[in-house]
Amino acid sequence: MSDNESKNPITQALGPAASNFGKEIAPLGTDAGKLVYGIYETVLKKPYDCVIAIKSEAWKYFKSKLDERLSKETPENLIPPKLAIAEPIIEHAVRLENEKELQDMFANLLSSSMIKNSSNKVLPSFVEALKQLSSDEAKIIKSVFNSSSRSFACLTIKAFNKERFTTVQECFSLICVEAGCEIPNRTHIYVQSLARLGILQQIQNTMFADMNKYKELEHAVALLDLVKDYEILAPGCNIVFEKNLVQLTDYGKLLCEVCVK
Repeated sequence: MSDNESKNPITQALGPAASNFGKEIAPLGTDAGKLVYGIYETVLKKPYDCVIAIKSEAWKYFKSKLDERLSKETPENLIPPKLAIAEPIIEHAVRLENEKELQDMFANLLSSSMIKNSSNKVLPSFVEALKQLSSDEAKIIKSVFNSSSRSFACLTIKAFNKERFTTVQECFSLICVEAGCEIPNRTHIYVQSLARLGILQQIQNTMFADMNKYKELEHAVALLDLVKDYEILAPGCNIVFEKNLVQLTDYGKLLCEVCVK
């Protein structure tokens, strides 16, 4: 092993190179190959599956994004990644096929943990949070983080009759459309999921001063269809809209700082 190789942060963190995995992993460092092999050997008990994973498009894309980020840093600004962070990231990233949003976030998280001025922002819980995200949820997070207010408007749809009121939908928003989600009618579900992870929070009885944000929602075809369908099920009810907003939590903002670029 050369002096340069011995100074590689991944080498320092993960030990000697696993050169038998070939040149395809050289840009990231063959030590990563050893790490992935160990993960798959332990978890799957099938070393051959690991070789397939390393050669997969998911692995190639992940390491290309990691290389791209780290190539912008000087060697003295790089530090070894913590194994508790690097291992689960690489294990999960090689399993992601056609989910570039998530792969980008994992690559950014690992690279952030290897850069001196950002490593202290990386929490171990970020790895577990990303592992529970869908591609659509990753798109939402990125869209909200890149917005000027880091929040978005939403409506709570309620139906009243003589006896009681019912919440038709907790959070109606166009954020999924704006973010380019594959399933845009799941905004309320995604918001609940991201709130459970502590990334987003819906603020009740708080709204934007710009009422045009809510007028756009009230005239959305998807909302009109939703109301029409409910009125068929419950004729005579009175539909009302409560104006709210959803925003990134402090935890969500920190996660985005190291995972969204």
